[in-house]
Amino acid sequence: MALCFFVFREIIHIGRDKRDNLKELKQLCIKGVQKNMKVLQVYRPVEGGIKRHLEILDQNLPNHNIIPVFCGPQDDMNSLNISDNYQLEITDGLNIQVLANNVYRLRNIVSKVKPDIIHSHGYKASAVVYGLSPFLRIPWISTLHGYKTWGRNITTKRTVFDLMSKQVLQRPQKVLCVSKALQKELHSIGMEEDKCKVVYNGIPISQYHQNVDDIFGGNYHRPNSKLITYIGRMMPDKGLDTFLTAIKILVDKYKSYIDSMNLQFVIAGDGPWRNYYEQMSWEWKIAPYITFLGYRKDISNILKQSYALCIPSRYEGQSITAVEAMASFCPVIASRTGGLQEILSHGETGLLIRRNDPLELAQKIILILKNKHLRRQLIFKAYYKALKNFSDKKMTSEIVETYNEVAKNVRV
Repeated sequence: MALCFFVFREIIHIGRDKRDNLKELKQLCIKGVQKNMKVLQVYRPVEGGIKRHLEILDQNLPNHNIIPVFCGPQDDMNSLNISDNYQLEITDGLNIQVLANNVYRLRNIVSKVKPDIIHSHGYKASAVVYGLSPFLRIPWISTLHGYKTWGRNITTKRTVFDLMSKQVLQRPQKVLCVSKALQKELHSIGMEEDKCKVVYNGIPISQYHQNVDDIFGGNYHRPNSKLITYIGRMMPDKGLDTFLTAIKILVDKYKSYIDSMNLQFVIAGDGPWRNYYEQMSWEWKIAPYITFLGYRKDISNILKQSYALCIPSRYEGQSITAVEAMASFCPVIASRTGGLQEILSHGETGLLIRRNDPLELAQKIILILKNKHLRRQLIFKAYYKALKNFSDKKMTSEIVETYNEVAKNVRV
């Protein structure tokens, strides 16, 4: 499959008129970033952090005289709150026929929209733009939100996948990474250091100070209970099984204490493993302590009612949910992995645990419940860090700066 992918890419390379490309690129260099620049945002199936990232770009880029136009799967268009979009059915995996169809559709969209820059989000979207790259006469930027989880739906060996990834990501003028950890991973597969730039995901901090509504709609919620929350897609790499195991440890060893604290565990999110995790909770006899909320849009509302947020992920590029918790005055207990180690400083802005360690997670939950002084300290220091480093305005400004850079420094 990997061979077919690159053969396809070389086939469409044939027939490109290099002289026309050179002329148009030179014109772009001369005009630089113009007023009302148009940027085509190409994205794969999205949820969670990437979805919120796109919505923020849609809201903020017009303030910089940039018109965002979105291009992605129809199902995501229906859920995304964005203004201008075109359908492109990017799916899981790397199927050569699907890839070829998407490259053809994207070429038609580019011809119609006439963007000044293409900005792809995620590896699958970048692979489609890569297929079109021989025909592109405009700059291309790729934003990556994770790396280790890209290949989970691909049957090829990891080394082959790394080679494919490097080949694809060498083509954009700039690759934006949501954390230094992700940037380091790309350097490890041979990516040039000056090509990769860290731009942390940001959020509109002020929106997390609004009034709180009952997240349960009057159902399931025990009055005056303390909520320990998990928010995320139900997939193995998110570590929900670690969270459930920690709950079992608490129920088995500290039942009288968690009953006296009126402790309740909330799981918000959906995914293909949901039935498995729900069945696990019943088999372990911890279901009475847990509420599965399913997919929710009111993340800030959930966090403001939570006593603590647990992120037991096995890998995270950054975790925008952690930043949202910091802005919502909700302390975070998270795995010591990926970009989480950059967002949270242990004992200062959060508590970090070893990956796949439910016992340590249970112990940290007890610590947060018993030590109110520590909880207050974590809340205020985390909020200040979010305000300083992870605002939507800071993220947007850095992305706009990159647009300026690639538009003015196109290699010809």
